[in-house]
Parts: sequence; C-alpha cells; structure tokens
Amino acid sequence: MKPLFLILSFFVPISAQIIFTEIMYDLPGTDSPNEFVEIFNSSEIDSVHLAGWTIVDRSSSDVLVDSGFGLSIPPLAYALILEGDYNFSSGAYLDIIPTETILIKVDDSSIGNGLSNSDSLFLYDSSGVLIDSLGWTDVSPDGFSLERVRLHFPNESFNWIPSLDSLGTPGVINSVYPENIDGALVESSLSLSPAIIENGGTSTIIGRVVNEGLENFEGQIQISDNLNIISTEFLEILSELDTTSFEMEIGPFGFGEHGLSVSLLITDDSNLINNIDSINLGVRYETQLFRINEFYPKPTSEEPEFIEFIYFGEDSININNWELKDSRDNTNYRFPEKMIGPNEYFIVADDSSFLTLVPDSVPYIVPIGGFPSLNNSDDNIRLLDPFGTVIDSLSYDADFGYATGISTEKIFMDSLSHLSNNWRQSSAEIGKTPGYLNAVTPFEIDGTLISGLVFNPLYPEENQPFSVMVSVLNSGILPFLGALTISHFDDDLSEMSFNSGALGDTTFVEMNLPGFTSGSHQLTIDLFLPGDDNLDDNSWVDTLKVQYRFKTVSLNEFMALPNNDQSEFVEFIVSQDLNMKDWQFSDNQKSPVPIPDRMVYENNFVVLLSDSVMLNAVNPNAHIFVYEEGFPSLNNSGDAIYIYDMTGAIIDSLIYDQTWDIASEFSTEKLRAEFESNLKSNWIIAESENGHSAGEQNSQMLKDIDGALIQSLLSHSPQFPERSDSTRINIWIKNNGVQPFSGNVFIENDDDELGESSFSTISPGDTLMLQITVPPMSSGIHFLQIFLDVLDDTYWGNDGITDTILVSFPFGALKINEFLSLRDSNYFEFVELVSDTNLNILGWGLSDISGKVMTFPNLNLNKGDYFILSGDSAFLDLMTDIDAVQISETNFPNLNNGTDGIYVLDMTGKILDSLIYDESWPIIENRSTEKFHISYPSNSSKSWGVAVNESGMTPGAKNSLAFETLPEDGSINFSPNPFSPDGDGYDDILNMEYDLPFENSTLRIEIFDMTGR
Repeated sequence: MKPLFLILSFFVPISAQIIFTEIMYDLPGTDSPNEFVEIFNSSEIDSVHLAGWTIVDRSSSDVLVDSGFGLSIPPLAYALILEGDYNFSSGAYLDIIPTETILIKVDDSSIGNGLSNSDSLFLYDSSGVLIDSLGWTDVSPDGFSLERVRLHFPNESFNWIPSLDSLGTPGVINSVYPENIDGALVESSLSLSPAIIENGGTSTIIGRVVNEGLENFEGQIQISDNLNIISTEFLEILSELDTTSFEMEIGPFGFGEHGLSVSLLITDDSNLINNIDSINLGVRYETQLFRINEFYPKPTSEEPEFIEFIYFGEDSININNWELKDSRDNTNYRFPEKMIGPNEYFIVADDSSFLTLVPDSVPYIVPIGGFPSLNNSDDNIRLLDPFGTVIDSLSYDADFGYATGISTEKIFMDSLSHLSNNWRQSSAEIGKTPGYLNAVTPFEIDGTLISGLVFNPLYPEENQPFSVMVSVLNSGILPFLGALTISHFDDDLSEMSFNSGALGDTTFVEMNLPGFTSGSHQLTIDLFLPGDDNLDDNSWVDTLKVQYRFKTVSLNEFMALPNNDQSEFVEFIVSQDLNMKDWQFSDNQKSPVPIPDRMVYENNFVVLLSDSVMLNAVNPNAHIFVYEEGFPSLNNSGDAIYIYDMTGAIIDSLIYDQTWDIASEFSTEKLRAEFESNLKSNWIIAESENGHSAGEQNSQMLKDIDGALIQSLLSHSPQFPERSDSTRINIWIKNNGVQPFSGNVFIENDDDELGESSFSTISPGDTLMLQITVPPMSSGIHFLQIFLDVLDDTYWGNDGITDTILVSFPFGALKINEFLSLRDSNYFEFVELVSDTNLNILGWGLSDISGKVMTFPNLNLNKGDYFILSGDSAFLDLMTDIDAVQISETNFPNLNNGTDGIYVLDMTGKILDSLIYDESWPIIENRSTEKFHISYPSNSSKSWGVAVNESGMTPGAKNSLAFETLPEDGSINFSPNPFSPDGDGYDDILNMEYDLPFENSTLRIEIFDMTGR
C-alpha cells in the first residue's frame, strides 16, 4: 500500500496568476529526463513573463530558461517546466504536448535536485516573491502524474490526485479535471431498510448524490428492478461538490433476490460511469413453498439418509444457496445451483448411493458442506431459503412411524409437515419411495373426522342453543357427498349433508344443536359416506361443557382468622345436583386449586378445609374436602374467594377487606345463601358456640318470612296520658326475611284487646311505622302486649313487644295530712300522706322545694290508708304499723324550719298534692302541723293547725284536730266553774269544752278570783 498523499500548503501572494497544475515526479525505470512541472496562467487578460523566475525543491534551486519558446505565458495558457536535458525531438511527451504549449527548461539537467516520491516545489518570481508552492507524498503509480483537479479551488491535498492517463496530460487540461456537468452516486452509500422483507412487503432505499462537475444541476433518481422502473424521485438543485441524500420507499416485491439498479439521471451529464449503482434486496419465500414429503432417518448400515421435497410454486426456481438444517444451528449445508420445476420432487441425500433408485428427471442433491445427520430417536428437519426463512420444518419422534430401513412418508403431500398424523411408515416393498409417489397414498374414497369439535360459543350457557363446527378431511382421492349426525346417547340431535373438497381439503360443517343442562355431556359424531374405503376414522366422541349459572353454588361461610383448634375454610351450598369434576376455587391470586371429583346434590353443603384440625367439628353430613397443602391462604385484612366451574367460569365470588365483619376465632356467615356474595352487608359474624356453623345452617341465617317488631323504636303519645286521654302507639315493623309479607298488629292489656291494625306488603329489609290508637285507661301502670301476626312467619321470637304506659292520677289521689318541720334533736321530721283511693305507689315520690325526690316503694294503699315518710329510722319506734312508713336517711327532703314546700308526685312526675309553708303557718317546735280535714286544700294555711294531743303529733292515726263536719252553732262550756286552783286536788283544773263553726278561731277567756278580780 502506498503512503497517504499529503499536500503542504504555503503562503501565496494574492496577485499571483501562475499556479502549479501537474507534477510528473516518478516514471517507470529512470525518471530523467522526463520529469516535468506544469504551470498555468489563470489570468483571462494578462500574459505573465517568467524571466528571472526560479523553481526550488527541498534541496536546490533552478532558474527558468528560454528553450526557444519564450518565457511569456499568454492568458489561460499552459507552460511546461522540463529538465534541462529533455530532448524535444525524441522525448517521452513528443506526441502528447500541444504545439501551443510554452516549453521552459531549468538551467541544469534536473528540476531542483530531481523530483522524488516525497518532495516540495516553490515557484518564485524575479523579485523573489513566492508565487506558488506544493508538497506531496507518493500517491501516484509509476508513470502517472499528480494532477490538480480544480484550478479555481485552493491548493490543498483534496484537490490533487493521480492522473487517469499514463504519462499524464502535459500542456492540456488535466485528465482529472471535472466535467462541466457530472453528477455521481456516492460510492458505497446505498443501503436498504430493511434489507430482507416479507413477500409483498416494501423497503426503503437510501443513498447519496454528489455534484462532481463544475456547474449546478438538477436531476432525478430512478430505481429499476430487472429493467422495470419501480420508483423515481426528483432531486433539488445541487451546487459544485455539494451532496444530498435520498430515501425512497419501494415495493411491494415478490419473493426471491431482487437486484435493484439505481440510476442518476441528469441532462447533459458528461460522465455516466458514476451515475449507476446497484444493491440486492432479499424477499423471503413463502412458507410451505417447498414441503417435506419423505425422510429416512434410520437407514441400514449400507444406505444413506435422505429427505424428499416437493415444490409447490408456479414457476421454476433456483435453489442455489438454500440450506438444510437439523436441530443444530451451527451448520452450513447449502444447496448448489439447481432449477426445480413446479410440482417437482427433489432429493437431498447424504451421498449419491441412491441415485439409481431415483428417476432421472428428479434432481438429486448432495449439499455443499455435507448432510445433517438425522438422529434415530428424534430430531428436526428444516429447509431455509437464502434469507434464513424456515420454509418447511418438522420435529419428529417415534410417533412419525419410521423404522430401520423404512422411511417415513407424508400421507398428503400438501399437508402440514409438523403434524405427526400426516405421516406414516412407508408401505413400499423396499421401504422407501424417493422420487416417486408415496406408497401411503390415500384411498379413493375416504372421509376422515378430524378430532375436536369447535363449539360456538365455546361454553354455552344452560339451555342456550349453540352450534358446532365439524371438520371433515377428504383423505381420499375423490370428492364425496356425505352426511353427519350428532347424537347424545341414543338421541339424534342434528343431521347435515355436505359436499367434500378435493383430496386433502377440510370441509367445515356447521350444525345447530339445542340447549343442554349445565354440566359435561358426551356427544357422538358419525360420518356416513357411501363407498368409504376406510371406516376407522368415521366416528368421534367429544365432550360438550355447558357452563353453570352464576350462583349455582353460593358462597355461604368462610373463616379467615382461625385459632389453633380451627382451620381456614370455605363453605358453599349447591342449588342443584352436579358433579364437581374439574371445578376449582382460588383466592385473589386467581391460581385455581382443584375441587375433588364428587357428585353433590341440591342443598348440599360443601366445606373446603385448609387442614384436618377441625375435621371433626364439621357436620359429617356435608361434603368435606381437606387440603393438607395447596389451600389458598385467606389473608386477615382482605382477600377474595372465587369458585369456578369446569369451564373456568366464575360461579360465585367475593372480595372482602378490613371493613367486613371478620373476627378472630369466628367465621363470617352469609345471611342467606342466595344473597349476593360480594356485598358486605349480606355477611355477619357467626354466633354459634364453637365460632362457626361449617356444614350446616348458619347461626345468623335470615328466614324466608320473618316479620319483626322493633322494641327500640316503639313510642306512644302523649307520654303520660291522663285518664281521659286516648294514646297513640307508634309501632315499627321490619321485614327480616327474604320474602315480602303483609299482616296485622294487635295490642292487648291483660288479655283485653285494645287495638288492631293491618298493613300492606313490606319488602325484604324494609321497615314500616304503624300507628294504633288505644282508648283511655285508668290511672296507673299499664303493660301493653303488642303482637305481630304474619302468615307463615318462620320465627316468632321477634313477633311480640311490650309497652309500658303510665296514666297519671288525678290531683288529690294522695294527700298531705300532717307534717313536722320544726323540731329539736329528740324529734324527727316526717310527712304523713293519706290515700284518697286504692292505688299502688311504686315510683311515686316526695319532694321539697329543692327538687330532691324521695321515691316510694312498691306498696299498695287502700282508700284512707296512712303513709308516713321520714329521714330517720328511729322514727319507726313511734309507729305501730311500720309497713306504712318509708324511711330514707339520704333522700328524705329536709324540711326547713321557716319556709319550704312539700310536693307529692305520682309515677309520671305529676304533682298530686303540694303546699308551701312559711312563718305565718301554724308551726310550733316539736309539734306537728295537722290538717283539719283531709279534703281541705293543702296549700292554705287555714287548713292546718298545731296538733293538740299530748304527744304533739298523730303519725299513722287520726289527726288530733280532725273533725268530720263543723257544727252549725257554737258553744263553750267550762267545768267545774267555779274552780279552785289551790292545789288541794279538788277542782284544781278548769276544763273547757267547745264546739265552734270555725276551723280557726280566737277565744278570749277571763278568769276571776273570788274577790272579782
């Protein structure tokens, strides 16, 4: 390789008109005297005279001398500087140099010190000014000059290249001087994306164009395929040495290798050599264009392995560079050039031993690089086109039917190669048929049912009509008219006649069938064909899977937080008889776990246990499946449960989270099995003693019909009715069951019906408020029984509630009759009450003005009975009938000495009697204040007086001041009168008897002694 060409550039005056244009520095053999330097006067008007000019290389300097042609160079003219001993009459350039060229010699026999492969030249004018300079390395072949390409371009390395002509172009335009118009495709710039495409596909061709001429041009790119123009594109105007790129989508293309020609079309282009380039596009051949028809993987020891192919294309094809592979990829078993015609066999063998067995018309190929040894047990056979496309392939094993010395033949030459049922062991006498029709050719008439019905839909719903697609292969040579029947047990469900296709064609017969019940059903398909030579493949049994309705099984209970004596479990209830074969369940990971194959029946419980810990705690009548491993663990905070039928359809599911009713050691039960499983309001924590009800009815299950009276919402108005008031009872009824109902409500008191009302239908989960008015009731506490009557109510425990109505007593039903409020430490405050009627005083009370209430016990009082209340138990010592005394040392209202009040309250809080006393009332220390008559108003001081009996009080007895009626006339009697208070025990005391028609009066009594004083 020659060293790189290097141009050394030196300072040149701007006014210089003379330039170097060509150097001949190396010729074959000796260079002398044939070295030359060509210079050019670039001025268009001025001649340049070279007298006194010198040329210098790196070693010496030479003066330019007149050799008989003068030293003046006309405008736009060339001059040659030759060695001093060059012979004009016989020199190497005698027939090359034009006559008008100015020939100049140097003043000795060599230019400088002789031009070398790596040298420099400098041209000076007579004043010693450097006019031009040039440096180079050896880039030109011997005998070829170094030429300047463009005279108007800088004197740089890219602008100097070797001449195209031997001996160069002295005195004339350089051989490398550009054409005026010269467009070129940039060398090696063409590419395809992609370089290999599918049949019928397109690609993009990419390239670059350069203007190698002197003038601007515009043109177009033309792409041809086998001389057919397939695409053109116009280019923008391109200036000198500028480049532009193009991208053109081309196609579509048929399979094979396409040599694409790219042409640059430019008007008046002087150089067409660089206007054309080409590139190859690969288009993959169609798969199955060749098909494997026979192979021989297990020959006898004397025989070669072989593979037979059939070509199914319409035009002859060259298989050059096609490749055969086995299971290995690092092989290179390629075919030589060989033309294969339509429908033609060709044999590829390990060697030529079988050549005599093959007809002369059948191509026989031994691949370049050898034959892939086929394994006896199993291997792959692959045919690849030149672009690596697998055209046909198979992976064989013992199912393909080969044996030692016997080939495997395809039954149908145009069938798919990879299906083992398309192949049979050769039945030929010699065990093989290379180049001939396979011995396992079909029967003349032979219809074959292809296994596997295609159901539409794949899994019909229950009772949904559906269709099946039956595939019938014509395995025989002749087409036929046949009939199909589909039966279920002995019932024919559908029959259809059809016409077959040609040999190897599959006919798809769609048949409509009625709906089936959910589950798996065996269908028998029979093919009836007159004259069928092979009945072995005329019948087939397939399984129809009809998906179950959603909630055919219903999730009913699950346990996510068991204790050590419990297991995680899932329970569901079956709504119809079914077989659990191929059923599954999962958690939210949806990795289904099989449910064991078992027949279950309507309303059966099925319990899936995570282990056997609580096996004995499950009702043995249930279907119990224990998973010692593989049970999908139920997360504590949230998870999901899915039940799948044999079709994979979700039959029931739920997704729970931390908001659901889930508790440790207790299962979560559904209120009703038929309720929606994924609604948390339909689930509740179990109430059974062992924390679950696995395998049996849920402890919290809602009844079919269950009406309930809601005790907590019961109310009545008014709250405390008077004896004359009717009472409105507000009764709330809830439907706790799953069916709507209507009914009646009854109200009773001591078996006496007080009211009744009917109500219209209440939907499940709804409530209804019913208002019943009961008539006035007597004063006291009344316990009303309220009953709900609903037809077929399955739970009576919530059909009755009670209401307690307190009917207030009339004012004066219990009256204040005596009280002691002013006392010393030897006496006790008390209040005496008297009943005006028979009554029970439970819940009644006594209060003073402070509001402090002393509550009465459960005590029955008859009319006229006394009832005494005190705050000191010592008071009982004064009483003979202690049953009528209520003592409360903490709650008795302390009676103030000066002013206070006394209030008697019935059980409703109603004031039945009251008084407010002050200093004006008849109140004396240690003596009670008594009412003159029980009927007198308690709050009038005139109704009261100070007790006059010896003890100063009469609790529990008739008041000392009491009277039945006031006398109409008054009288006063004294006895004895006169009396003698002298202490002799005789008439010492004066007794006064009076009857006064007043409750209170003041008597003036005058007592005189014996002298009248």
